[in-house]
Amino acid sequence: MITLDEKNKKLLVSLIDNCRNPNSKIAKTVGVSREVVAYRIKNLEEQGLIKKYTTEVNFNGVGFLPYS
Repeated sequence: MITLDEKNKKLLVSLIDNCRNPNSKIAKTVGVSREVVAYRIKNLEEQGLIKKYTTEVNFNGVGFLPYS
C-alpha cells in the first residue's frame, strides 16, 4: 500500500481535476516548486499509482446525442 502525504494528495486532486495543467500551475495549487511537482509525479508513476492520462469527452457538449 502506498502512503500519501498532504502534498501528494493535493497533487493528485489537481491532476484529477485537469491533468493537462502545466507543472507551474499545479505547483501554485499544491504549494511547492515546479521541480518538486515533476519529481513527485515521476515517483507516483514509477510506484504505479499514476498509470495513464486520459481524455474524457463531453459528447453532449459537441452536439452528439446518446444512442439507446
